[in-house]
Amino acid sequence: MSATALVAYPVKAAALATTPAALKAIYQFGGCVADHSREKASAALKLDFRTGAYSRALHVLAKNNVDCSRDAKWFKVRSSSLFFAGALAEKLLSEGPDSLDSRLTHAAEGPPTQPRSNFDAMAICIVRSSPDGVSTLFRSAVASAEEKHALAALQPTINACHKFAPRIDASDAAMRAVLATAAYRVVNGEAPNGKAA
Repeated sequence: MSATALVAYPVKAAALATTPAALKAIYQFGGCVADHSREKASAALKLDFRTGAYSRALHVLAKNNVDCSRDAKWFKVRSSSLFFAGALAEKLLSEGPDSLDSRLTHAAEGPPTQPRSNFDAMAICIVRSSPDGVSTLFRSAVASAEEKHALAALQPTINACHKFAPRIDASDAAMRAVLATAAYRVVNGEAPNGKAA
């Protein structure tokens, strides 16, 4: 994921996007954006996150949905685009005709998803190896004790998949977000050649 791609999101939170309050606000904002711009959010998440098109799509989504910041006291927080993308992915994954568990399990039995980085390869491995554990993680509240328990339960799978990214030591927030974006592509596919479909 592009950890250096910083985007300003209008959220009511502390200035540091890694604080629990800021992460919760970014996920709340992202969920609202996904509700208001479902098709555009879906198209953005299918793009290759290494491209300028991906960064621009997320930036436009945030800018065009500023009404998701209803409180006049809300202000901009600079955050890695990963957290915003994770929030979009989780919201979109939370809705579907079948349970997320069954959709992830079914998708894991299908053709492999092409990884776009070592971290992405590790995330795809985790999603395909433990769909139940990943869906349990997404049912937990962001930056909560339940999230920590869900990640702890996933640790054996994370360790097994760490071969794809042995040098990465991700925070809980980064792991959750990269799993969400990977899970979204595992379930829904991706745009050919990383371009908008």
